[in-house]
This record gives sequence, C-alpha cells and structure tokens, in this order.
Amino acid sequence: MELTFSADTHTWEMLSDSIENPEMLLPDEINRLVDFMKQTNFFVGSNTDFAEDFSSFCGKSITPSVLKKLMNKYRYELEDSGVCFVSGRSNGKRFLNIRYDPGSDGSDVNDGKINGVKTAVPAVPVVPVVA
Repeated sequence: MELTFSADTHTWEMLSDSIENPEMLLPDEINRLVDFMKQTNFFVGSNTDFAEDFSSFCGKSITPSVLKKLMNKYRYELEDSGVCFVSGRSNGKRFLNIRYDPGSDGSDVNDGKINGVKTAVPAVPVVPVVA
C-alpha cells in the first residue's frame, strides 16, 4: 500500500493498493521489460546483446546477469503478461530466445518452440522397400 499522511486531518490516506494495481508488486525493470517486448515482439541472441538493447530502451544501464536474474525470478509474472523466454548455452556462449505473445499463457515455453524462430528441420519419413 502507498499511504500519505494528511496534516489537516491527522490521518493516513491510501493512495494506491497492490490488490487493485498488481503492477505495483513488480520491479520497474520487469514492467519496462514487458513494454520493451511489446515493441520488439521477439529477440534471439546473446544475453549481452539483449541487455544492451533493453538498457538503451530504458535509458538505464542494467547488466546481463542482473537482468537475467530478474527475468528468472519473475518468470511467471512475465508469462502472465505474455512474455516467454528460453535460455541456454551454445558453443560456450549464453543465448536467449524471448518473445511477446499477448494471447500466450506461457504453457508452450517448455516445448522449446518460439514463434518467429525456426527451431527444427522438417523430417521426411522413409519407408523401407521389402524385396
């Protein structure tokens, strides 16, 4: 709750409540990340590149490790806002696939598929010929 003290009435007055405004519970960086992804839609690349792009959007410097820790901590809140991500390592470098999908509930993030990114090569079935 955000309160203010009235000197006239000598009482506390409520300005806002996190029950009525759940965004108050999230750090500003997470709210800004949702705004950033609404504009960007998807990103595929290194954590460092993403942190640089995000920092320039915010006008505030944030390191890749701090940003990633915040993203992991608030993963479910991000998914509720339509921001889903998958991260890992490839050739010794960390990578990040992140997307914004307003209709997503986050349940498809675990299958490793990211809309707009080609993640698999189609397979052609082979039928053996019997002689």
